[in-house]
Amino acid sequence: MNTIENTVAFLPVLWVFAIFLSSLWATGIGCVWLLGRVWYARAYACDPKTRGKGFLVSMLAFGALALGGAWGVLRGLLV
Repeated sequence: MNTIENTVAFLPVLWVFAIFLSSLWATGIGCVWLLGRVWYARAYACDPKTRGKGFLVSMLAFGALALGGAWGVLRGLLV
């Protein structure tokens, strides 16, 4: 359920990044997010204390998409 909840926030920032910056980079960073979520889920199933690295990877990817998307929107508004 945690991944489904994160997907609700992830998809809009992915789409904004793809539209305003680069669909190629959005695909790559989106794959990193997905790998981080898989890592998180597998670690959580084995030992919940080890889930931190997967969470960090997915949140860094999310942050990159959010910041990049915001930059793309601002750049589009200023031009």
